Amino acid sequence: MSRNATSLFGGLRLIYRQYGGVSAVIASAYFWSSAVLAAVCWRFVQSEAWLPLSFGILPSIAGFSVAAYALIFAVLDRDALNVLAPPSADLGGRSPILMVASSISHAVIVQISALIYALVFQSKPFAFEIPNVSAKTGNLIWSGIGLLMTIYGVVLVVGATISVFRLLTIRASIPPRKDRVTPSSS
Repeated sequence: MSRNATSLFGGLRLIYRQYGGVSAVIASAYFWSSAVLAAVCWRFVQSEAWLPLSFGILPSIAGFSVAAYALIFAVLDRDALNVLAPPSADLGGRSPILMVASSISHAVIVQISALIYALVFQSKPFAFEIPNVSAKTGNLIWSGIGLLMTIYGVVLVVGATISVFRLLTIRASIPPRKDRVTPSSS
């Protein structure tokens, strides 16, 4: 692993290469369902009511996502990791374990980014003006982005849950080693 891979942007490149890149984010049903929900909740944009929701929800669900990540490594033994680690032609040359890990990593990144965005938005450090757009309209645009990020962070919990379930399904299909004593064989 190169030194660049341990940097913030190098690490993000590694995660999103396994995730499928920006195109996978944009094509995601999770992203588009979040956009629809944000549009339905448009009144939260005007009143900035999404801010307390962000502060109340995002820390807990980010914790859930990190716990889901830890669960992966708690349920997988060396044999399962050896089966899941190699790249698969069915997955475009990507590793199943790294795809699941990148999906959960993406959820955590979005959730923490949404929380940071809410903090910055609430402090209003900038005028939030966009050239040729009124300050009020500019603020509504920035508020809408915050609502979308908050909802997307929440919706990605479903994706993290499905990723863990998918991994457990694959794990269940790996036959146990014959030299290992299991509770059912004793």
